[in-house]
Amino acid sequence: HELQHPAAAELDGCESERIEVVLIINETPETPVANNVEECFTGEEISASATPPAGASIVWYTDPTGGTVTTAPSGTEPGTYNAWAAAVHDDTGCESERVEVTLVIFPLPEATISYGETSNFCPEGTVEVIITPAEGTVISFGTFSEDPETGLDINEDTGTINLGNSDPGSYEIEYRFVDINGCFNTAVTTITIDEIPDAPVANDVEVCFDGIEH
Repeated sequence: HELQHPAAAELDGCESERIEVVLIINETPETPVANNVEECFTGEEISASATPPAGASIVWYTDPTGGTVTTAPSGTEPGTYNAWAAAVHDDTGCESERVEVTLVIFPLPEATISYGETSNFCPEGTVEVIITPAEGTVISFGTFSEDPETGLDINEDTGTINLGNSDPGSYEIEYRFVDINGCFNTAVTTITIDEIPDAPVANDVEVCFDGIEH
């Protein structure tokens, strides 16, 4: 907005020529749009951002009011990072209200798998997997695979192994799982299916009774 008003100087009843005094009130920029980010841990730096209105730039602060100038929230380790963004008009320097911008880096889920207290099995019956999530891990879903890819009868959804339909040998079982945050990880274990040993050879003996133990 622009306001105009004439002004003059007066001394002992004498008045000077008048001049025009102009007051310009510039508009405050609109608050920037927060581009919050939620990502899984990768070890690389991740950043959040804010989008200013046209003709303005972003300035970052450590607090919603006051505080000090900082940078956009970023990090490499799991955790929550935040900063407050304001829009500053490129021509007038007027500054908008601040908006909070948040970056969340989720830790990777952790879990172990096993098929009980032993890793060696006879080729008969079935065996079910035991999944043990780490503290804080809530698994949403997962699938199983084996290496080598042939010879083992495993249900890729449940991890149950049909030992009777599997070939003897050692197999690496990989469990690929996703947690409630959408983060992915794997767990691995190894099992061995033993061969059934050959039946022993009977050494029959036929002797005449002589009172001696044979």
